[in-house]
Amino acid sequence: MSNALLEVLITLPPQVVIAWGFTRVLPMRCAPLFVAANVAVVTVLNAVGERFVDVWSGLALLFAVCFVLPFFLYQGSPLLRAVVVVAGNVCDNLVHGVTFAVWAALMEAPVPDDMG
Repeated sequence: MSNALLEVLITLPPQVVIAWGFTRVLPMRCAPLFVAANVAVVTVLNAVGERFVDVWSGLALLFAVCFVLPFFLYQGSPLLRAVVVVAGNVCDNLVHGVTFAVWAALMEAPVPDDMG
């Protein structure tokens, strides 16, 4: 199995859940658009991004789909939308960190020096 396919298999399920969770916090216009864009960009960047996208372009894409897009699609006051977007992304990062730690513990694999 290729590394890119393995990255897709590892990234896709939790990212779908995370993106769906973002749509449940506040009313969101075009929720399917957000879920599709978020899952597609994050999964593709994780799977093959390092070979085709430089780090700054990748960060700009992630910022756009993880912060800017939900902010403009959410309904509510700007302050509430900003707080929800930041809190959601903090939770997202915590979930990924815990998932990585559990995976490493289950596989009895040391955390590589170049990760993180």
